[in-house]
This record gives sequence, structure tokens and C-alpha cells, in this order.
Amino acid sequence: MNAERDRLRAAFDLGTADLTAFVQEATPDEWATYSPPEDATVAAVIHHVVIWMDPQLDLVQRLAAGRILLPWSRETINAYNAWHFPAHAAVSREETLALLDRNAAQVRAFLDQVTAEQLRQSLPGDRIVLSRPAGQMTTAAQLFQSMLNNHFAEHFGNISLALGRQVGRLDYR
Repeated sequence: MNAERDRLRAAFDLGTADLTAFVQEATPDEWATYSPPEDATVAAVIHHVVIWMDPQLDLVQRLAAGRILLPWSRETINAYNAWHFPAHAAVSREETLALLDRNAAQVRAFLDQVTAEQLRQSLPGDRIVLSRPAGQMTTAAQLFQSMLNNHFAEHFGNISLALGRQVGRLDYR
């Protein structure tokens, strides 16, 4: 039994179900709405959440396997996002759903095989993302939660503000 993995999987499945439902049910006007907190369209923000699953998963996999990590800098993340948001301002729902299916399947495949011991692998947070506190240990499970599951809530909150209605959940734990 791997209770931590099961908890992470349940939260991830809720997040991807909420993403899928929103992409399928949002009106064309909602999909194209500008989200001031993100400085991007709702379409670009959802695509951002989906596209980041792949590099976030890679970082979690590397930590879980005890492999060398090249820490991300906040500047690198922000530079990528600054390119991504305008480049995907009018991304289609179909492209977003196809990418979600592919990336979510990869995340689920990881969760199907990861062990409790691998989820306990840890490094100081600043060895993972340079803006994290130095010396504060971060486990692979904590990294998965903060990078993948919390990413849903972070952006659903901003989209909810932009649309004036609740989208998704505010917590995926």
C-alpha cells in the first residue's frame, strides 16, 4: 500500500477532471477572456497548466530516482511563460485536450509505478527551484503536490477572478 501515492493520484485526477470539464464547457467568450492576474487569455493559462505537466513531472521523476537535478531559476520560468502566454493566446480546445490526455497519461504512468521510498527522496528546496528556501528539504511527494496539484488551484483561482465565477477547486490535496 502506498497511501501518499494514492493521495497524490486522487488529487491529480480531480485536477485533470476539472481541467477537462472546463475546457469542454467554457463558452467561446470565456475561453478568449483576458485574465489580468495572469496577463494572458484563459485559453493560454489552461494550456500553460497542461504544457508544464511534462517538465514538472520530469523534475519529480529525477528527484524520486535520486538523479542529479539542474535547478530551475525563477527567471527561466518567467521567461518561458512570457513567451508561452502570447504564443498560445488563441490555442484551440482540441489541441489543449489532446495535450492534457498525453501529459496526464504520463503522470499517471509515473504514479502507477512510484514507490513510497521514492516519494520520500529529498533535496534542499533551492537545489530544485532556486527561489525555494535554502536548506529546507523537499521530498518528491511534496514537489509533486506543489508543482502539479497546486498548479491547478493557483490558476483556477485566477481564472475564476477573470470570469466572475468559480472554476475548478481552490485546493487539490
